Amino acid sequence: MSEALTYVLDVDGNPLMPTRHCKKVCRLLKAKKAEVVKRTPFTIQL
Repeated sequence: MSEALTYVLDVDGNPLMPTRHCKKVCRLLKAKKAEVVKRTPFTIQL
């Protein structure tokens, strides 16, 4: 089973390495240290 990638942008909007760590992404979103930029493909910005 393949896991979905989450694309990550830094504070300035520059792309970082995508991640497969769903728990880490969820923690960042709950702590309001990241926000969802796009849903397809799923992209967050720190």
